[in-house]
Amino acid sequence: MVNTEYQSIKERVAESISEAATRSGFSLTKEEVYASVVFADKFADISSTVAMKLAKAQSKDPKEVGEQIIKNLKPDIMMMRISFENGFINFYLKRNQFLSGLMGEISEKQWNPQKEKMPRVIVEYPSVNPAHPLHVGHVRSALLGDSISNILKVVGYAVEREDYIDDLGLQAAEALWGVMNMERIGITFSPTKKYDHMLGEIYVAVNQKLKDEPMIMDEIKKVSELMEQSGTYESKLLQDMVESFLKAEYQTLFRIGVFHDVMVWESAVLSDRLLEKAMEGLDKIGLSERPKEGKYSGCITIDIKKLKGAPESMKELKETTKVLVRSNGTPGYLSKDLAFHMWKFGLIQAHMKFKRFMEQPNGMPLYSTSMDGEQMEFGNAEIAINPIDSRQSYEQDLVGLIISNIGKKGRKLVHIPYGVVELEEGALSGRKGSWIGFTADDLINEAVTKAKGLVSSRAEISEGDRDRIAEDVAIAAIRFEFLKISYERKIIFSWARALNFEGNSGPYCQYMYTRAKRIAVAVKDKPAVSEDYKISDVEFDLIKRLAAYWEQISKAAEETKPHILTSYLNEICMLFGKFYEAKQVSKADTEQERRARLGIVIVFVEVAGIIMDILGITRLEAM
Repeated sequence: MVNTEYQSIKERVAESISEAATRSGFSLTKEEVYASVVFADKFADISSTVAMKLAKAQSKDPKEVGEQIIKNLKPDIMMMRISFENGFINFYLKRNQFLSGLMGEISEKQWNPQKEKMPRVIVEYPSVNPAHPLHVGHVRSALLGDSISNILKVVGYAVEREDYIDDLGLQAAEALWGVMNMERIGITFSPTKKYDHMLGEIYVAVNQKLKDEPMIMDEIKKVSELMEQSGTYESKLLQDMVESFLKAEYQTLFRIGVFHDVMVWESAVLSDRLLEKAMEGLDKIGLSERPKEGKYSGCITIDIKKLKGAPESMKELKETTKVLVRSNGTPGYLSKDLAFHMWKFGLIQAHMKFKRFMEQPNGMPLYSTSMDGEQMEFGNAEIAINPIDSRQSYEQDLVGLIISNIGKKGRKLVHIPYGVVELEEGALSGRKGSWIGFTADDLINEAVTKAKGLVSSRAEISEGDRDRIAEDVAIAAIRFEFLKISYERKIIFSWARALNFEGNSGPYCQYMYTRAKRIAVAVKDKPAVSEDYKISDVEFDLIKRLAAYWEQISKAAEETKPHILTSYLNEICMLFGKFYEAKQVSKADTEQERRARLGIVIVFVEVAGIIMDILGITRLEAM
């Protein structure tokens, strides 16, 4: 738990109001009082609506209630004055003491959470089928998963970042058939082309061929059967194909700052019999059924009506029986997803083995399931978070409902139902190839080209640094643009918006950070706030919002919404811009002014840096 200057004062004010209300003969819970206390944008530093709430409940005049509470408030050394205005109890802080406390908190890194035991969380993303490169739609999933992982890690959760590799699905089978029959689909393999792009072209060509020759599907099904059998030519070729695809895909993920702990392949799930173990587990606790006659004879099914906590919307469906495994033994999507999540939550015993797949640019190893690996401590989480688009909300809700009906309490599946990313021309489709020209690589390269034009005009940046800085600026633009939109909203992809470098963008925030960092380095004085330095409104507006950093991080973690932090980062950068325009720092008239304003600059640098790190936006020393 973190106790910041901001939270400490808010709690003190709430407690003081609560005690004063009790002494005034009013009854309110501490939670109600705390919820009424906010750091105000205008007219005061801290305000409470408690007088209006009490007055409404007791049919009294809010002014009478407010003034009575103020009369019974105990003196507080942090308060300059307290008044009642327009229905609010307003508190005016001693600004110098508040800034001094905030400076001490930041300099001593008091924002670091204490190492108390927090739940283990698995975040799965982007889990793209190994048949075509990442496109702009996948970028949203990848960035949501990565930033949510960063947020949760900062507040103290033990986070495991997973990537599920569906190497046995139909898309993989179609791509593999295409690799084996390139002449028939009119494709010549190009060793100079990035492998995931090459495979994507093969996959599109196969699906075009299927339109003309649908009987080819029989050959693809045969390939699908053989690639699931250990030791076959098809299984070995599949292994090589998917590994080559992943190495290419991760080149892209690394460029946008996305990393993982482990990749779990569907073939490993199949080899370890997780599906059979899951079905046996459901049988034992009576959740599944195996009808011997009727429509579902020979199948393994589950009845939604028998699940505890099932919402009425599910119970009222025309068909509430869901097939987990068909009568021919073929598992459905629901059963495979359920088995994987039962492993995530430690609800079934697994013997999957793992080995190091590659070293990532962040210095951490990336592991992968492997027959020749060793058992490792992956899985067994209390919370699983899945950023998966809103079209799969029903399936995710159903898996979560079934998990909640199994044994261990406290296991929670959190679905992040993000709005899909569509092109202005229409939907993205892997099979149709509408992603061509809109891959993640295309996006990055376009952004870098634009960033180079911006960076090359700045004489203070050396030739050797320009490419690196351009890459960092480009990635900041992409990450911020995708994360600043609340995940529930659909995105209509536009090059103009994606490459936005102006206000409310990643590059704008980088620029403000760089500007502040230069001041902090250039001014050699030690920051300090004297008692008689008069802090202006433009300074204190910035100070108050900077002090709210941990509240904003905590809120983003609680709601799993990264856009809370993009909004906050942009806000403090805009406030810093106003401060910069209004107040001199290095050329301040007096030492007193210079040292106090330097303290504000240093707090901004630290707070903005913390938020930028979480969002995956590089801190730049020059720009």
